[in-house]
Amino acid sequence: MILDGYNWATTIMSSDERRVSMVYRPMLSRERRQYIALLGSMADWTGMASTEFPCEWLGRHVVAIEPYFSIKELAEDDRSLFLEAQAAICGVSAPSTDPDWASEWERLDVENLRSGVVLALRHPRLDRRSCEQCVRYWYDDGDGGDGQLITLDGKPVIREDSMPPPCRTAVGCPVGTPESPKRLSSHNREAYKHFQSCEATGTFPDDEIVKRNAIVIRQAIQAARRQDDGQRLRRTADAVVHGFGPAVEAVE
Repeated sequence: MILDGYNWATTIMSSDERRVSMVYRPMLSRERRQYIALLGSMADWTGMASTEFPCEWLGRHVVAIEPYFSIKELAEDDRSLFLEAQAAICGVSAPSTDPDWASEWERLDVENLRSGVVLALRHPRLDRRSCEQCVRYWYDDGDGGDGQLITLDGKPVIREDSMPPPCRTAVGCPVGTPESPKRLSSHNREAYKHFQSCEATGTFPDDEIVKRNAIVIRQAIQAARRQDDGQRLRRTADAVVHGFGPAVEAVE
């Protein structure tokens, strides 16, 4: 069990109502393509080898399966249920625990992880604030504001139509909009925490999803640093344009 938010769960049922529950880590597209290609090359094989190969490969992705002890037991006992389990592990069928699952889940997860890490690094206060809170209450997000919730007599000030949230104005919000937020999804937030833990200890598990996420997160960290550097350069240029150049040069 890798605690990075990518342990999926599903329950499959046969025509005679036999039920199999499984926790697994889905294949990524590159591994899935290799697996399918190798299965095709083994189509004419017979005997134990043709059963051993898919069960060994799929078994590396299974965290738990009931009422069986292994994916191999399932394959030997019920071919149709095994094929459904195979589709789930390959990442081409929806897990039971995710009503928002989409066939393009891999691309969507990468995009969310990349934008979400940048947001968490560059705008941590906004990252922690929910869109629901921001739309309902007034925050000090203007120039020079510290992003704190504005209160009156100890109670939060409700937004009025004359005080729309940044996402409803031309200025926009780094988070995006409530309909399409750039904030980390719940499982990608777990993936980011897992990365930080692995980075701190110098130990990463040998897992394809962990490797992919580490690459995406490191790219996001570099992007956040570049954006911060660019923002500092713009501030320096603005200071020079507004007549602070000599003072800066004197300090240097």
